[in-house]
Amino acid sequence: MDAFVQFSKMAAPAMLITGLVRTRHQLKWLMIMLACCPAIWAIKFGLFFALTGVTSQVHDAGIAGMDNNDMAMFIAMGIPLLVFATCELKPAWARLGFVGATGLAVLGVILTASRGGMVALAVALFSTIWRRLRWWKAILCTGVVLAATLAVIPQDTLQRYWTIGAYEQDGSAMRRIECWKTCKAMADANLAGVGFGQDVYLKEYPKYSVRPETAPRAAHSVWFSLMAESGYIGFGLYVCMLMAALWSTQRTASRFALSKGGDGGWAWNYAIGLQCVILSFAAGGTFLSQARFEFVFALCMAAVPLACIGEEESEHRRALPRSVSCVRAAKVAAAL
Repeated sequence: MDAFVQFSKMAAPAMLITGLVRTRHQLKWLMIMLACCPAIWAIKFGLFFALTGVTSQVHDAGIAGMDNNDMAMFIAMGIPLLVFATCELKPAWARLGFVGATGLAVLGVILTASRGGMVALAVALFSTIWRRLRWWKAILCTGVVLAATLAVIPQDTLQRYWTIGAYEQDGSAMRRIECWKTCKAMADANLAGVGFGQDVYLKEYPKYSVRPETAPRAAHSVWFSLMAESGYIGFGLYVCMLMAALWSTQRTASRFALSKGGDGGWAWNYAIGLQCVILSFAAGGTFLSQARFEFVFALCMAAVPLACIGEEESEHRRALPRSVSCVRAAKVAAAL
């Protein structure tokens, strides 16, 4: 029950975004604020790695309930927001600051030595580059970013990343797969899951464990932890929320695709930025346990005012030529 109360305190403010953000100016500052949240930690972690060159698999990353894996995903998710929010910033110092934070975000993820974080980083960089640039520029930029990233990753950390392709030989990966099977067994036996919160999950773990002799452990996956705690019902609702946000942002991006270099560029930038962040979370979350990550809920809620404000502005632009024509017709009629 305590976990549900804590989640409600986080979810309620996030839902207020859908009603409090009503103008394009308010939406701009919301997007900047969302970009600054991971940027602060990207600067901290990135500078530490740049100055020391040391990676660290810390279990306490500085935020309650988050370890190095969760922090890596959080920082990686900030990259699309920083890139696309920069497009709407006017002061040169602010744009330069966001660009610098983007580079430090890459170093910050490397610092954590998190394999799940690296997956989130790869998706964030790839989706951002290919949605932001033309295809030939995207190919060139991808090559440069890949070469630069590989050049700064320490050898021991790089070897840790390569174990993703040989998970059968990695004890940690195999224990994680066993845990996923246990989570699925919980969902199969309980339509609504075993209960809300990590404490309930760990308490019920031995009853469904595929290897009873092993100690209970975290699911290390958003999807499987949802299955275990909330069952297929909660899992389905969560997936629907993410899919609705992706559909809404794609609809907004399509509406302003032809004017992304003009008056409608702000809506296209925000829509694609949110879309890339959600995709990054979906990829990294496959290997990390942050189903109740409040940042994700805020991102999904931000898609609502973006769609509404974008639709209002689109209708206004369509109505403007008709209004001008009516004024001109009235002037002609008056002259006659």
